Amino acid sequence: MEEQTKPIEPLSLSIERSGRGDTVTVVAKLGDEELHRDKMDLNRASDRCRFGRAIHAKLHRFTPTDVESQLLKLLADLQRQEQQREEPPSDDGEEIAALELTRPELIIRHDYAAMIVPRLLRTRTAPDGTWTLYAKSGGKRSASELEPSVVIGDRSLHVHPMPYPPSVADVSELCRWSQASREAWLKGEVRPTTDDALAAILGRLDRFIELPDDGETGSRGHGATLALWMLMSYCYPIFPAVPYLYLAGPAGSGKTRTMDLIGRMVFRPMFSSNTTAANVFRSLHARGGTLLLDEAERLKDDRSPEVGEITSILLSGYRRGGRANRLEPAGDSFRSVSFDVFSPKLLACIRGLPPALSSRCINVRLSRAAVGSPRAARSLDDSPVEEQQVRDLLHAWMLENAPRLIDTPPPASTLANRDAERWEPLFRIASLCSDESLLEFVIAHAAQQIETDQEDATPEADPALLAALHELVATQPRVTPGDVLEAARDLDPDAIDEGWTARRVSVVLRRYGLRVVRSHGKRVFKQTAADVAKVAKRYGYEIADGSSTGGEPTDDRVPQTQTEAF
Repeated sequence: MEEQTKPIEPLSLSIERSGRGDTVTVVAKLGDEELHRDKMDLNRASDRCRFGRAIHAKLHRFTPTDVESQLLKLLADLQRQEQQREEPPSDDGEEIAALELTRPELIIRHDYAAMIVPRLLRTRTAPDGTWTLYAKSGGKRSASELEPSVVIGDRSLHVHPMPYPPSVADVSELCRWSQASREAWLKGEVRPTTDDALAAILGRLDRFIELPDDGETGSRGHGATLALWMLMSYCYPIFPAVPYLYLAGPAGSGKTRTMDLIGRMVFRPMFSSNTTAANVFRSLHARGGTLLLDEAERLKDDRSPEVGEITSILLSGYRRGGRANRLEPAGDSFRSVSFDVFSPKLLACIRGLPPALSSRCINVRLSRAAVGSPRAARSLDDSPVEEQQVRDLLHAWMLENAPRLIDTPPPASTLANRDAERWEPLFRIASLCSDESLLEFVIAHAAQQIETDQEDATPEADPALLAALHELVATQPRVTPGDVLEAARDLDPDAIDEGWTARRVSVVLRRYGLRVVRSHGKRVFKQTAADVAKVAKRYGYEIADGSSTGGEPTDDRVPQTQTEAF
């Protein structure tokens, strides 16, 4: 009788999900008997080899190569399932155009505006996070759960990237529009105009910040610039490029305080002073919003690879579609991943920015507040209710007004090239105001600021100019900007190079309130040495105090009636 052999049972492999990412639990069985299980990443050859050796050690008839072959088949099946799950359902395989994709945080189209707000819903076990889409379409307001596709009229926009359900931390950080205001907006009780929004922002700036009087437009020009830039943060996806805001000024001039106040009002602020490039591009891609980078002096350190990478991200994020491309691990290999870094950004520092980055900025140079200034003495936390009311108003302003900007043409101005590109978003927002003179005023301020920026100096030269002016006005009756230039060059030839002009000296000293007047056909400084010493002390500059610093102007000095500004 022929001997019957027992059939050899095949090795059966199955997968159990194990947490996030690509990690899974692979279970090996012989019939109903579990032979081995292990947590692993099927993309990694080392993990597959380890699993194969473990099986071979228990049953020699299964070689590591055979086991790894089965693992590769499991990986292919898993990838195919993931691809099918991620692909949007389509009956006919119709191609999706790039214009049909939209980021979720701010969606602005003709006669349509929407934004998502994270909310926590009470459940029996724990709070459950959800994204709610607040939208206004054709005059109708609505609130609904965010879906992968957003329907606008007869077409759909596909949301990308689709955000993960918000955590408690996400809601705490990103839900800046109060529930009461959202409900009032849905009922049509809140319909702020651009005039309302600007007035609210300017009220907060005037309460807390001592803006410098710089030229003919004075502090009002800086205030309008900051207010319009903050409004732009709520509608920036409309524009092909968005200007960065650069807060300049010496130590103690209120840059960090001003940044803090602005951060309380802009759309989705992300504060940072010593961050990494990976944190910047991943955060901007995941959430959008406004990056506020303090102590940006380190961006001039071209020897640091990390700094170079951050600078590259900032340069790319100026234009719509700006991206940071990185190689991300994918099993044993890498794949190219693109991160969206387009957003408004605020930079603050003392010593200036790299030229390529500076050319993308609108500059607001701050100065130290006068001793005893009530604005500088107030705590930014003294009126939280009013602060929330301003944020509520700005969110509602976006939904009510942003679509109008799509068809608003750039106003005529004398600006050209990069200058026109930087200021265009602010001009277009200003044109929505009922007061037409505001637009004319902002255009005039922009032209003056550009001229000032071109003649501007680095702060390192300021102490030498103040010291030279102090020394000269103490001993001479009429001091011209040219006199100051020669004396400052003798004091600090490294800071005052051959590129300096008398006009540039006038521009720098004007920032400190030290203006020239016309006398006998010349432009001269009318201040006393005491005046200059007082300014230098306010900004922390040490200058030798001569014997005549406390004196009044002599008869030979310029009369007070001759005060024509330069």
